[in-house]
Amino acid sequence: MHAETLKGREFERVFNEGEKISSRNITAFVLKVKTKAKCGIVVTKKHGKACARNRLKRRVKEAIRVLMPQIQNIEAVLIPRAGINKIDITDIVNELSTLIPGCRK
Repeated sequence: MHAETLKGREFERVFNEGEKISSRNITAFVLKVKTKAKCGIVVTKKHGKACARNRLKRRVKEAIRVLMPQIQNIEAVLIPRAGINKIDITDIVNELSTLIPGCRK
């Protein structure tokens, strides 16, 4: 099972109506919905050139894939912070599991 990706208007809706939750390496905007789970990732240019940003997005997507069976009825926009490229994928999974409501790992 994989997460669907948010589209442009859905990003805006989650940013405007969602709850902001922060941790050390990730900021998340989470909105509870009645449909299936969707997720979007925003990586700014301060993380480096396109290759570095894409690598970071792949790592976060993998963490979401691992947690997907526990995530239901939530749309989330994840914004990784600067130090996230130095931590292990299991740490990213653990951090996301504490950030996203209803997700227990």
